[in-house]
Amino acid sequence: MKVRKLVFDFDELFARVRSLLRRESFTRNPILKVGDLTLNTLTREVWMGEKKLKLTPKEYNILEYFMRNPKIVVTRTILEEKM
Repeated sequence: MKVRKLVFDFDELFARVRSLLRRESFTRNPILKVGDLTLNTLTREVWMGEKKLKLTPKEYNILEYFMRNPKIVVTRTILEEKM
């Protein structure tokens, strides 16, 4: 019988747990609405009124960040760090 020693980085473990917790919060509120704009975090679909918008993954991530943080002024540097 072979025994394997598990080696992992605690910082990475905590980062992964935080990531899972963030995803959990997305499922509790899967629909974001700002004015006529609707974003579904489960299907990753974006609608402007009745029209479905086609966004790149990066565009989607930026839009979702802005919709979740409507009153925060974000610099380009901060936005690049979040993406």
